[in-house]
Formats: sequence, C-alpha cells, structure tokens
Amino acid sequence: MRKFNLFKLILLTPVFIFTMVSCDRFLAHPYYGAHQKDHNYNPRNVETILKNCKEKDTVRFAVISDSHVKYDFLVDAVEDINKRNFDFVIHCGDGSDFGLLRELMRTHNIMNDLKMPYLMVLGNHDCLGTGKETYKEIYATSDLCFDLKNARIITVNTNCVEYHEQNNIPDIMFIDGLIESPVEKPVFVAMHGAPWTDSFCSEKEVYYAKKLRSLGDNVICMYGHIHEHPMVDDYYGDGVNYYHVPKTAYKEYISFTITNEGVEYEAIEF
Repeated sequence: MRKFNLFKLILLTPVFIFTMVSCDRFLAHPYYGAHQKDHNYNPRNVETILKNCKEKDTVRFAVISDSHVKYDFLVDAVEDINKRNFDFVIHCGDGSDFGLLRELMRTHNIMNDLKMPYLMVLGNHDCLGTGKETYKEIYATSDLCFDLKNARIITVNTNCVEYHEQNNIPDIMFIDGLIESPVEKPVFVAMHGAPWTDSFCSEKEVYYAKKLRSLGDNVICMYGHIHEHPMVDDYYGDGVNYYHVPKTAYKEYISFTITNEGVEYEAIEF
C-alpha cells in the first residue's frame, strides 16, 4: 500500500481549485450546456423565411456584421431593426472574438430577440479555438441558397485562411451547382471576407471573383471583416457591386428592399 503523500497534496490543491473555478476554459465539448433548440439554426430559419415571404412581392432585409466585443451595440442594433419593417436579417460573421462558446451564445441570445428570423455567416474570428465546431453545432452551415419570389439569397463561408488545411473553402462545388441553375432575378451573396481581403487566400481571389460574377446578370455581394463605414464598390469592374457592412460599434447597418421593379439599398444609422 502506498503511503499518503501530504506534500504532493499541498502542491496539487491550487491546481485543482484553479481547474474547478475556471471550468469554462476546460469544456469537454465546445457546445457543452447549450440548449437543443439552438441546433441547426440556419437551415431552420431558411424554412421560416421562405414560409413568411412566399407570396410577397416586396421583401426587405437588414445586414449587420462584426459585432464581436461590442455586444451592447448589437443590442442597440437589434432594438432598431425591430422598429422597422424587415422580413429577415443576415449577420455577416464575427459574432465572437475568440470563438468561445460563451461569446457565440451571447451573440445568438441577443439575435434571438429579433422579431424576425436571422442567418449567421461564419466569420474568421468565429473560427478560432473550438469556434468552428461550436458554430456548426448551432448554425449547421454557412453555405446556403434559397429563392424568394424576386431574388436568390446565398450565404457562403469564405474563411479559407482559417481553413488552410482544406482546399474546399470556399466550396466551389456549391457555387458551381448554383451557376448551373441560373436565375434572372437579383442574386445576393453574403460572406464575411470579400475575395481581396486578408481572410481570403490570395491565390483563389481572381478565380472565386469570376465564379461570383457567373451566378447571374445582377449579382450583389455583401461582406464585413474590414470594420469600415458602409461603402459600395465594383471592385473588379465586372458589374458586381460589393457592399461593405460596417461593424455594429459604428452604430450602422445596411438594408435592401426587393420589389418587382428592382432593388433599393440603404445605409441606416441607429
């Protein structure tokens, strides 16, 4: 029988206490403690959007981005959006700063105060640590496509720097499938980083930009990441306008209104 070593016990006790009080740093699973209803959120909200907008000739949606760290501004943005007549909201990513469960869930809980469904795009900060796994558990996927009466809405994961070990980000097969089924109505593409930004692999930039251009005759891209005020730019001179979505700390977001006559854009301060 081993003798009880009081000296070792004294040495190990502080480590044990630190582990217990810091349990959020040692989660057995990145999604530990989250509620079952928060699974598969993006696909379920697509179904809700389609149901709500099925017969609408006019659809209006808001786009926000980069709410990490400044959660109070996200609360203010949600309150302002709820005062306006929007059908849904797209968040262009970076709801967290370090990909932590508590950060992603805080953003998710704030966004759940919206009176309309929302979609969450994966941002580069959301990929840090176990963020990729947590995002997948909550939202399922960032690669989505659905058709409204007057528009096609697409969201994509463009964080190829954070997925450097894989060659399928962005998922070109997903994009090619959409190119093979073109639509004449406007095509909106929401992403976190535009092809020329530092979250995108430079060797894929031109190739991917050409793919985006091939999605339709009227392609409108929305992106965040660079933390600037709203701006619009035909970056490649190919007819595709890239709309930058400001970080929520600037107390701004953008919106689009889709009608049979076309598309209206607005930069909104709150």
